[in-house]
Parts: sequence; structure tokens; C-alpha cells
Amino acid sequence: MNLALKLVAVFAPLALSSCMSAPAAQVPVGRGSNSMEPRGQLAIYLGARSLDQDLWSPVEDQGVFGFEYAHQDAPDGFGWEVGLTGSGDEGKFAGFDVRGRTGEVYGGLRKFFGTDTVRPYLGAGLSAIRAEFDVGGSDDSDTSLAGYLHGGVEFLISPTFFLGIDIRGLFGSSIDIGGVNGDADYGQGAFTFGWRF
Repeated sequence: MNLALKLVAVFAPLALSSCMSAPAAQVPVGRGSNSMEPRGQLAIYLGARSLDQDLWSPVEDQGVFGFEYAHQDAPDGFGWEVGLTGSGDEGKFAGFDVRGRTGEVYGGLRKFFGTDTVRPYLGAGLSAIRAEFDVGGSDDSDTSLAGYLHGGVEFLISPTFFLGIDIRGLFGSSIDIGGVNGDADYGQGAFTFGWRF
């Protein structure tokens, strides 16, 4: 089982049980056109990303770090999101040092469900991902457009600070690394934390 799936298997049941057992307490301040409740938020992502093993071995399981800004005008409407993430791993193959990296810029729509202190969400959009592969000092890279879909749950610790869990997938990418056609599609699990303002 790859690293991203292990994260999902461990933390998804915890998130779901928290959602089921959490009281329906409302966020301390309500939304509205004249409300003081934050409409934007900045999140930091820390997690793991698993790419295609056939193309990316031995660096298919990569640590990931990212930033995301999301904005929503009303609790029952759609908002938008933009983000920047990077991932990487190092390994050995046939005595050579191997390094794999990705960098990604994305943007799309986001939907929060409700205004409770436990807030599930879904997001989807388009991504531009750059993939790099280095074997023994010889490197190659390629860039592709792709689609992404992610979802998770945020736990409001205060009106301005949250913790969360996010599950994400990238699909439809097409890259050529070292003359080998493949993709930079991935599954990802991450912890998030951030600030609302």
C-alpha cells in the first residue's frame, strides 16, 4: 500500500468520526453581506503524494508541501481557490542517485457545506504540473495541464484558525520524461492548517 493511501486509511475514519460526533455548534459569527466573519482563508498543506510506480520508481512516493487561498462569499454558494504545491523524493536505482520532483499551480471552484465548526468541502479545477526526474546527474522535465479533484474536512479551532484533512487526485496529465511517455497523475493525502481573514 503506498504512502498516500496509508494516510487516507488512518485519518479518514478519524475525520468521519469527528464529523459524526461533533455538536452542531455554529461558528461564533454568522455570514452575510455585512458580516464580520472571514470570507477568505490561507491553508498550508503537509502530506504525501503517490505517483505511477512504473514511471516514477523508486521515487513515486513523495512528500508534499503547499499553499492554498480560498474565498467564498456566502455559506450556500460556490467559492474559488488557487494554490501552489511541490513534492519530491530521493532514492537509488542500479547504483545511481535518483531524484523526482513536481511543482504545481492550480485554480478552480470550491464548495463548503454549512457553517458549523466541522466543515466538509469539495474543490475541482485545472492544474499545470511540472515533473522533473534526475538519474545520476542526467535530468529531464516536462509540463502538462490536468484536472484535479479534492475534498476534506476543516475543524474550526477558533473563528480565525482551522485544522483539516484533505484527499486529492490529479488526472489527465501527459508527460514525456527521458523519451518515456507517461503521466504525473497522483493520489495525495495531507494535513492542513491555516487562517481565515
